[in-house]
Amino acid sequence: MPYHYDLSAMLASAVSRAGSANTSFALLREFASEIQTTFSTEIIYIAEVSPEGVRQICFAAPQSRRQAVLDEVSEFVAEILCQDRRAAGSGSSSLKTFLAEVLPGVQLLILIDQPTGTEDFQECVEVAADLYRRGLLSVLRKNSAGHQLLSQFLTSLQLASTPAEALNILATDGPSILNCQRIAVCGRGSAAKWKLLAATSVAQPNDRSAAALQLAETVAQFESRACADNESAPAAVRNAISQSSELESDVIVRVLPLTMNGQWQNSEYAFVGEWNRTQLPDQNLVTLLALAASTVLDTIEQRNATLWTRFRRQLSRKSRIRNSLLAGAIVLVILALLVPVDFTIEARGELEPSIRQYVWASENGIVSEIHPNDGDQLDAGALILKLRNDELAVQLESLQGEIATSRTRLAAIESLRIGRETSRDPLLTTEHSELTARVEALERQLIFLKTRLSNLQVRSPIRGKLFGSGLRERFLGRPVVRGQYFCEIAELDSNWELRLRVSEADIDHLMTSAQTSDGHPMVTYALATRPGEYVTVPVSSIGRTTELDSNGTLFTEVIAGLPQAPSGTERPGTGVTGRIHCGKRSLGYVCFRHVSEYLTQKLFL
Repeated sequence: MPYHYDLSAMLASAVSRAGSANTSFALLREFASEIQTTFSTEIIYIAEVSPEGVRQICFAAPQSRRQAVLDEVSEFVAEILCQDRRAAGSGSSSLKTFLAEVLPGVQLLILIDQPTGTEDFQECVEVAADLYRRGLLSVLRKNSAGHQLLSQFLTSLQLASTPAEALNILATDGPSILNCQRIAVCGRGSAAKWKLLAATSVAQPNDRSAAALQLAETVAQFESRACADNESAPAAVRNAISQSSELESDVIVRVLPLTMNGQWQNSEYAFVGEWNRTQLPDQNLVTLLALAASTVLDTIEQRNATLWTRFRRQLSRKSRIRNSLLAGAIVLVILALLVPVDFTIEARGELEPSIRQYVWASENGIVSEIHPNDGDQLDAGALILKLRNDELAVQLESLQGEIATSRTRLAAIESLRIGRETSRDPLLTTEHSELTARVEALERQLIFLKTRLSNLQVRSPIRGKLFGSGLRERFLGRPVVRGQYFCEIAELDSNWELRLRVSEADIDHLMTSAQTSDGHPMVTYALATRPGEYVTVPVSSIGRTTELDSNGTLFTEVIAGLPQAPSGTERPGTGVTGRIHCGKRSLGYVCFRHVSEYLTQKLFL
């Protein structure tokens, strides 16, 4: 007689017990505990197996019989997996075996002793297999998120302009990458002594505090003994990394020199990281971050040293003639301060139609057809290219088959209900309701799948001319992914506009001029194709946000509208060099403002 159990209640209890556990397979282990309780089993083992044998143990109870059960599994697991079909509940006399496929060639094996009612146990096995698949997906997502976080960290580190900024990024964002508690960075001070420069959760480290002095002494000890790869450190380091809390005694400390060759000789900075014993450090990742920080610091210091060397060389070349020329230059500068001239700021950008849209791939697939050519005029909705996605086609066929099967079963149940006895009608009614709901769900999936299949035909979103050189050479017969750029559609008959990029150093001058000229300063521009022809138009809008270009420079976008495209220009994206008029300033300010701003930033900020 089948054993009745509430699978939904078991799963709900497992979810409740798993709670907010951060491990990927916590829910599977809690569900295994529920199986043990519900079926009154003393032994339950869950393992991932393949034709080569047992890959890993997912759950084991009790632990005392773990080795004995593993020995028993190893003897017949190959026999189980090599058979084409094995009945659920088969196995040795002492244990019963259940299998469920989780990946091609990989199955989930459940071993239990002789529990109550295992005749209807396969449903629990399928649920356990689904939970294991979810755990594998969770691991994959964590790894993907970790790679993205590392890429963002390295990008931020490379954008650092000073050693202090780079060290703060390493101490602030590094713990999330390395999964450690804290990171501190020390640097050599006077007399080659180490001092604390940056630490996690510390805005302004006090290098004279007791904790910072102890940390500097610890780094010196590691340097003297060349123990950059030790798994333990003197007790002094346990009070030194943070100024607000004491470290636990059971920790792992890594101390590395931030040099390109990984040697302490001539090192100016040292990395100190701290992990719990339960969070073993990834030595390869630690070395990677230390090398990245060393590269950035070396680049910054070489750049600064080059500027300083040039400045000192200029100061050393003194002579009477130079002094005379310098005095004359000063007189000219003073006179220039009294002469007002037009003040303009330079901005570069592109000439674009006001109405344009990019064409992207809405689905993954292989480009099977490309209809237009570069420069063709298209109507809105015109077919540009077709994609082929065999996976979606298979899904469509499978889904249509499931719908047909469910409808056939539903029709059979409806015919059975007519001739069934009244006592059996509730069971048929329940199954009829379940099948009806399943058919509705499958039909909704079919509508969504057909929508995705329709997206395989990429069409023009607007009327206009197509701009995309070498479409056939670049895409025909090749796979593309969702979001991949194909081409651009631009309506050349509409108005055109200049899109200029104004640097952060100049945007304040433009905003001040906009307030005194009714918000529409004038801009004089020349196209890169005709550098000698200048046109003046008013600025129509100034961006309210700051953006970052591909070179890592901050800029604000300024737009100037044109009534039509300049004569002979038909391609969007033509390069433009413009000068925006910002009123009048003294000749000295116009000539030396960049020097003045640089000195102000370096000396007073």
